[in-house]
Amino acid sequence: MSTKINVRSPYYLDITEPVKPVVEFTCTVANLLSLSIDQAGIITMPKLDFGDIISYTSTDSGFANGKYATVNANTSRTVSFNISIPDGFSNSNGGFITCTASAVQPKLVCTGGVTANGSIPSQTINANGNSVTINLASYFTPAGGTTIAGYNITNPFPDFIQSSISGNTLTLTSLAEGGTKVINIEAFDSNVLSCDATQNISITVNNLPAFDCTTANLIGGTIAQNGTITDPLSRGTIASKSLTSGGSHITSVAANTGSSAVDITLFFDIEVPTGYSNAAATVICPKTFTQQAPATFPAFTCDTAGLTGQAIYTSGAVLKGSAAIGTIESFTPISFAISTSVVERTITYKVRVPSSGYSNNDALIDCVKTMDQPAIDPPVCGINRWNYDTHWRSYNTIADVIDKASTGGSKLSATSQWISTTTTDQSSMVGTSICYRDAVADWGNHFIPVRQNYVGTLMNANYITVLEINGFTIIGVWEYNNNFYTSGYKTATKLY
Repeated sequence: MSTKINVRSPYYLDITEPVKPVVEFTCTVANLLSLSIDQAGIITMPKLDFGDIISYTSTDSGFANGKYATVNANTSRTVSFNISIPDGFSNSNGGFITCTASAVQPKLVCTGGVTANGSIPSQTINANGNSVTINLASYFTPAGGTTIAGYNITNPFPDFIQSSISGNTLTLTSLAEGGTKVINIEAFDSNVLSCDATQNISITVNNLPAFDCTTANLIGGTIAQNGTITDPLSRGTIASKSLTSGGSHITSVAANTGSSAVDITLFFDIEVPTGYSNAAATVICPKTFTQQAPATFPAFTCDTAGLTGQAIYTSGAVLKGSAAIGTIESFTPISFAISTSVVERTITYKVRVPSSGYSNNDALIDCVKTMDQPAIDPPVCGINRWNYDTHWRSYNTIADVIDKASTGGSKLSATSQWISTTTTDQSSMVGTSICYRDAVADWGNHFIPVRQNYVGTLMNANYITVLEINGFTIIGVWEYNNNFYTSGYKTATKLY
């Protein structure tokens, strides 16, 4: 890829072509949003920026069959989601990560509404695309004078059963996975203040061949450096694990204290679920994991950060830019004096290392960049002389000038020192240069009281000219009103 950028004065750009970083897939990247739980305990799945929800569970009281029981007080709920890791991340071969999200389940305050009528019978379906239909109107009763407006399906197992509703008819279609799962159906009317009713349906998918390690479909799982084992997900129930097929059961392995990562194969005893020809049997399936050694993560360096977009303006101000990885927290210096020739400058950027994936996680490192500060066109020094107040360095605002002129016995006092401008016409001064005597000088950002060809107390004038300066340039012309030497309130007006 080629990149063309046209850059004009007043600044240079220091740009490198970006390289797409390979980052770790984390819960922050997945970004679970908008989890909600209604009065009936029905969970509305959160939205994700990346990844897909494989399954979810909760250790909170009242959680069963994918929903919560109703509560008589607003209750905070925490749900754990297993999320698949998309391709393109550094841990894509990890299979899944577990992230939590919280929401408040409101207390049950509804009245009346739809009620359950009996129970929906358990359903048994042959695998691989077979279907059954259920008339939901037979299992829910609306309140008198109302009708059922619709239904919500909570199906945490989209890889096990497909579900859809048309009118009052629920259609369940099997896939190629066996077992018994429970889904929930919620019926509601058009009154938002009335109660909804929920029924669960137990579904068994059967008539599948023997369950084996391919069917088990072990996904994810890890062995940490300290030996902690996180089991993979499986279509069967993992009852135990060992280091050899049929060997002694273990709950962890030894910590890896070596200098490099090691591969460890675990053998999982998996109980075969209902629906397979060998249901209730145990199959042993291997899976190999990489156990990291201490500090095997690479160090985060300035090359890793990939600083780009840094620059120096002709005014000397430094542009922060950005980092491809990590965060620029600060930099020094933040500016330089303006210069009439190109000058090489050195800036130190402090970059915060990401919180994971590196041996120096969360560290703050110094990244030094050397760049050219472009020259500013030198000012043209004029022949019009103005005497000025030598306290100008303390006048950072026009209020500082007013304070000096009107407080106590302090006076604005012009000295024999003089500056020069290219014009005496105040309406033409903005944008012109200001010099010290006949030499170029950087005045910074200040307000300078002046009076032409005058030495003495400036307060003896009714109106005093104040020049607002940025570097070499006049950027404003103010008039200080002395109110004819009287005490009290003094004013200043920006003329140009």
